[in-house]
Amino acid sequence: MDKTPGEIKIKYLSEKIILVKANLFLDKYNFKMEVPVPLEKIAEIDLGINFLTVPNLKNLIECDGYISDDFSTITFDDYIFNNCEVRARFTLAHELGHFFLHQDLYNSYEIKDIESFIKFQKLIGDKGWRSLEIQANIFAGFVLFPYKPLKKLIENNLIKSGGLDQFTVSDLQKLVLGMQETFGVSGQACLIQLKKYFPDLLKVAGDAIF
Repeated sequence: MDKTPGEIKIKYLSEKIILVKANLFLDKYNFKMEVPVPLEKIAEIDLGINFLTVPNLKNLIECDGYISDDFSTITFDDYIFNNCEVRARFTLAHELGHFFLHQDLYNSYEIKDIESFIKFQKLIGDKGWRSLEIQANIFAGFVLFPYKPLKKLIENNLIKSGGLDQFTVSDLQKLVLGMQETFGVSGQACLIQLKKYFPDLLKVAGDAIF
């Protein structure tokens, strides 16, 4: 019997479970803790994933890219892939999240092109799709910010600022800029990850300016 939109139940994955999976990914494919994490190399060489670009994909599917059901190809919005390196990196990390978190689900559907991907989105339903996207975003954050290099960067910034008690909004701005350069990510992604790992930094400096 065909399933109706929203009928498919998405398995709940806690942040702890996603963190474990992300760390397993990093231990296997980036054991030297290279940063920025060489995601393109990992995807293309280690995982054998091909990249395709499609003009105006963002408007067609309301996201920057998607991965095929056999996990052989990631299709990107052409403009984002060629002009927005930071967004393309996050999209790649996000799609790898689907690769490592949702294989059983994706294997159940034939996602070969844009039309079949849109059908998959509708079948999952809005709530289910949001759950998948949130899980993949969490995975992407953990992968893009390996904990040890991130901790080292933050510790160095705290030393320069005179410690947590002396940490200011200006210090936070400098830290975020350093994170963007070191990890190849957006400022917003930096703040999200800081909230997960080092919330006291935001409490001291205040994050309203962002």
